Amino acid sequence: MPFQKIGCEVDLCHAGCEHLSFTCYACGRRFCSEHKVALDGVAYCLGCAVVSVESQEPECECQQTDVDLFDAEGCEFHNPASPWNVRLRAVIAIQQYEQQHQEQRREEYGVVKR
Repeated sequence: MPFQKIGCEVDLCHAGCEHLSFTCYACGRRFCSEHKVALDGVAYCLGCAVVSVESQEPECECQQTDVDLFDAEGCEFHNPASPWNVRLRAVIAIQQYEQQHQEQRREEYGVVKR
C-alpha cells in the first residue's frame, strides 16, 4: 500500500519505489528523489549534506596585514567566494527553504507542531 510523505508529491511504496527515490550515501536511508542533494556527484539527504559540508570546514588562513587587520583573501574559511563557503551557503539555503515550506505544509495539512 503506497504512502505519501507530508508535503511530498511523490508516493513511495513500502518496497522503496527505487525509480522514485534514492538512497543517501551517508545514512543509507531512502528518500524521494525530489529531496536529493548532490555533492560531488554523490546523493545525500539534506541533513547529511549539511553535516558533510560542515565537516569539511577549513582552518582559518587569514593573513595579518596590520596590528588588528586581517586579509581573508586565500582563506577558505573567511573568504565568502571560497568553494567551501559557496557550498555551505547553498546547502543552508536549501535547508532554510525546506524548513519554511515544511511549516507551510503543516499548516495546509492541519498538523500542529508541538
